[in-house]
Formats: sequence, C-alpha cells, structure tokens
Amino acid sequence: MKLDQIKTFAKLKEKGLTQEEVSRKAGISRATMSFAFNGKSCREDTVKAIAKAMECRVEEITAAG
Repeated sequence: MKLDQIKTFAKLKEKGLTQEEVSRKAGISRATMSFAFNGKSCREDTVKAIAKAMECRVEEITAAG
C-alpha cells in the first residue's frame, strides 16, 4: 500500500499533527514514517496504524489503485 502524499499532508495539517507525533502514536519508527510519507510502498498494517494515529480512514490517506 502507498500513502497519497497530498492527501496525507493535507490530513496532517487539518488535524494539526506532525509526522513525529503520528509516528509515536502509531508505534512506528521515524524511518518507517518517512519512508511511507515519501510515497514508498509499505505494509497494510503500517498504513492502518498511521490512519488510526491520524484519526481518519485508510481511504482518506492512501493512493487510488
């Protein structure tokens, strides 16, 4: 799965969160967070953890297709 960078950064701004805060809430490393936020493919459980930490649905932050 891949995060959609535009959707993800818009959601961060909307929620008033930083990548570091999301990383901590999601229980993932900053390196994994950076990897995901830069549009690299990552595991489904990682994307779900990020969405939960951002208090949104997976569909709100992932790329179509």
